[in-house]
Amino acid sequence: MSLKPSPMQAVLVQEAVVQAIKRGDLNQHEEELMQNFCNDIDLYLVGVSL
Repeated sequence: MSLKPSPMQAVLVQEAVVQAIKRGDLNQHEEELMQNFCNDIDLYLVGVSL
């Protein structure tokens, strides 16, 4: 069983990740992982909206 965030929670997490990437707080590997995570959030949001 997995936990499913609300769309608003997903958007807030995604925004925090984007801000961390913009600040440059992450090394290259972490940045790639976070970009993949944001892509996963986008897919989740599309699925929720269908």
